[in-house]
Amino acid sequence: MTNSSSIYYVVSAWDKFRQSKPTVGWSKPVWYNQNIPKMSFILWLSSIATSSLSVPLPMVFDLRCYSSAVSLALFVMWATSRCKGKSLSSIVLKLDLPATVYYVWRERNNRRFKNSSQPAAMVLNSIKSTIRLRLSSLKIAHSAANDSTLREWNMIMNS
Repeated sequence: MTNSSSIYYVVSAWDKFRQSKPTVGWSKPVWYNQNIPKMSFILWLSSIATSSLSVPLPMVFDLRCYSSAVSLALFVMWATSRCKGKSLSSIVLKLDLPATVYYVWRERNNRRFKNSSQPAAMVLNSIKSTIRLRLSSLKIAHSAANDSTLREWNMIMNS
C-alpha cells in the first residue's frame, strides 16, 4: 500500500478493492485509443449484460431486424480477429463494432419505447457518418494503404 516513505498510491487502493479477473478476448476492440467513449460504453454494457446471462458478446443485438441472417455475435468474432495492430483499416474496424452496436441498440430502443423506426439505410448512414467524423479527427500518416482506406470512405487526406 505504501512505499518506504509512507506515500499512499491510488493504484494500491485500486488493487486492494477490485476483483482481478482474466482479460476477456473482446476487450481490445472495445477499449482503445481512438474509441468513441459513449459507443464503447454501450458495447461494454452489452458485454456485461450478455456475460451475466452466459451468452457470448453480444447476442442480445441481432441484425436480423435489418433483413440480415448474420448476428452481431458473428460480427464481433470476425472483427475481433481482424482488429489487430494500429493500421487505419484496423482502426476503422474497431470503430465499426461499437458504432454498429450503438446505433442498432438505439434503433431497437426507438422501436420498443417510442414506436418509431428508421429504414436500415438511415441507420447504416449514421454508422458511416460517425466513423467518417472520427477518422477526420485523427492524424493519419500518408501511405498507400492509408490513402486507399480513406478513398474507400470517400475522404481526402489533408496535406
